[in-house]
Amino acid sequence: MQERAQIASRYEVWQSIVEMLRWWRNFNGPHAVLYPKTIKNCHSKLMKTGSVADSKRTGRPSTSRSEENIKIVREMFTKSPYKSTCQAARESGLTWHTVMTARKSISFRPWKPHYCHEITPVECDRRMEYGEIMLRWHGDCSELFDNVIWTDEAIFARWGLC
Repeated sequence: MQERAQIASRYEVWQSIVEMLRWWRNFNGPHAVLYPKTIKNCHSKLMKTGSVADSKRTGRPSTSRSEENIKIVREMFTKSPYKSTCQAARESGLTWHTVMTARKSISFRPWKPHYCHEITPVECDRRMEYGEIMLRWHGDCSELFDNVIWTDEAIFARWGLC
């Protein structure tokens, strides 16, 4: 916003696009780009409205990012962060899209819940045993690992079943 005001006020004083571009490059670096159309738009907006701020948009207002909806969603996901978006939408009475938009605006990222298989001590022993067997096989027959090993104990090579 301040840059727009500077652009408009300096153009009012200098009345030269070339001077504006020189100033812009000196101020922001040699590769900074400022288009003449931007300069003229900022200046004309300042002259017409007295401000360089964007005008209010016409059309139907967006209600999904209202403070009330964001507050509801923030409270829901602060209490239970693992809740799914669909479940939150059902419980709050908001639409799924509204919940997603509110989550995005407060930087709560949705994630898909997955079941995690807990590794028990018995499984740790099995995995260690499997690793030791594979190391022994590699020592006995190193070309074995050039083939694909499947869990159903069938061995396939590039030329077919062994």
